[in-house]
Amino acid sequence: MVSGPLINRRRVLGGTLALGAGAALGAGAALGAGAILPAAAGAPTVLKFVASGNYSPFNMKTEDGRIEGIYADVLKLIGQKVGFEVTYWSIPWQRAQNMVRDGQADGYVTIPNDERRQYVLFAERPLLAMNAGVIAYARDSVNRAAIENATSMEDLKKFNIIIYIGSSFQESRYNGWTNVTLVKDLPTVVRLIGSARADLIIEVAEIIKYAAKKELVADKILYREVNFVPNTVQDYSIAIRKSFPDAEALIGQIGKAQEELRAGGVIKRIIDSYG
Repeated sequence: MVSGPLINRRRVLGGTLALGAGAALGAGAALGAGAILPAAAGAPTVLKFVASGNYSPFNMKTEDGRIEGIYADVLKLIGQKVGFEVTYWSIPWQRAQNMVRDGQADGYVTIPNDERRQYVLFAERPLLAMNAGVIAYARDSVNRAAIENATSMEDLKKFNIIIYIGSSFQESRYNGWTNVTLVKDLPTVVRLIGSARADLIIEVAEIIKYAAKKELVADKILYREVNFVPNTVQDYSIAIRKSFPDAEALIGQIGKAQEELRAGGVIKRIIDSYG
């Protein structure tokens, strides 16, 4: 059971992904347009990004410790447009943040906050906006009707809620609750809900759907978007450490490349490919 303080890191709009602010830009930008090269001989040519690898389908750890998924696919294309090779590595999240702060890595995709702004620059517009106010619950739960009729966080205290390591915002949400179980990963979450051994999780719908499909329990989990869960909608933005050479110019170019990809429908197609 979770009894100590827990933390936050995700989000979705209306049960679906929003492609960030300013999604309605013109269409048809060419992938190679506006590319720049590192400014001087000997300047860095590789951008090292880091992530937890525990946030499918956005970032997922491979067997060799790299990251694949939606963020990796988008960052690779952005790198091509701005003249950098992008590498993406799976690192425990707190250590990943420390590596960017200390100059051992160059960037990440995360929610902007004041602490992170002390050492990174964020793109002007978010890459994605996500709404984590969706209840994913067991189709065969004995509490199904009650879950479908819940109207407040207080109502949820009667159910067996499950969260997973790395979903820090979940932990703070349920601080002091005694009906919350912490498990090691998302596959465990969806297996427990799919078998009705747990009642529910409140998460980004796409994350649960992707994991449930891989674990062959997609038909055993139902979804309900609610408006009584606090702090669910947040922006995920690309960030570069301030100590990177010409960081301000680079994050501007990254932001421009991101919006070109968005305008051409490329980001949406990448997201849809993981459906």
